[in-house]
Amino acid sequence: MHRHPGPGYPEREYRVRRCLRVVLTEEVEHLRYAVRDLAMLARDEA
Repeated sequence: MHRHPGPGYPEREYRVRRCLRVVLTEEVEHLRYAVRDLAMLARDEA
């Protein structure tokens, strides 16, 4: 079964491992920034 990507995406296949790596990397980066920002907010309130 071949799914067509949305508009603007290249017509090619991606390995599951690559997709998971991208998703997990994004999650780690979001967590990093959230922890950093929360620490700055907590420091400003103290």
